[in-house]
Amino acid sequence: MIVIKHKKIGDVSYISHIDSMRIMQRAVRRSGVGVRYSGGFNPHIGVYSTHPLPLGLQSVAEYLMVDCDDVSANDFLELYNKSVPSGLVGISAIDLSAKPKLVASVNVIEYQVDTKGVVSKEFENLPNDENFVIEYDKKGEVVTKHTLGGLYYVNVDVNRLTIGVGTGNNSLRPHEVIRKICKESMVDVCLNDIFRTCQYIKESDNYLDADSYLIECKKGLRR
Repeated sequence: MIVIKHKKIGDVSYISHIDSMRIMQRAVRRSGVGVRYSGGFNPHIGVYSTHPLPLGLQSVAEYLMVDCDDVSANDFLELYNKSVPSGLVGISAIDLSAKPKLVASVNVIEYQVDTKGVVSKEFENLPNDENFVIEYDKKGEVVTKHTLGGLYYVNVDVNRLTIGVGTGNNSLRPHEVIRKICKESMVDVCLNDIFRTCQYIKESDNYLDADSYLIECKKGLRR
């Protein structure tokens, strides 16, 4: 099993998650590496991703898992980067004995945006605010969600805003949280300026980034 950490930047950020997966699956096929397929009547290529990135946001922390073992991680990364669009280029790769449980393990994802104005440091108290809500349209209906329980941290540093939002039942639309914070700060923000910068496994008060998690999997410290 090879796990590639890759980007999703530039024009590719406007391509849906499903279509991005198709592009990457084709790139894996073009690489010439032998990849396992699932069994059954309609076998699927053994290429898996982590949590989908919201359309229009960019990322420097995406992960692609490829079920193969006849090539080294570095060789696969080189072959993959020759076959994939520049907006999805791989950053690093690691080989593992089994598929890591990244989707099940990652429970906090970090997003960052360089704002065009100053955001108040007071917003760093938002994770404990019971009254802060975001509103957005979903299939013609207005959805209202409280951020309490789904917003893990907010960091404000000069003109940079960083937030950590939960996954699964605690998931929030990160761009809507950022938009609300910036709107209340009277700061303009463009959707495409928002980057996913890290994926974390939060255990108690500790945050283990996905890269470190994969290294621990390789050492046999995790499954």
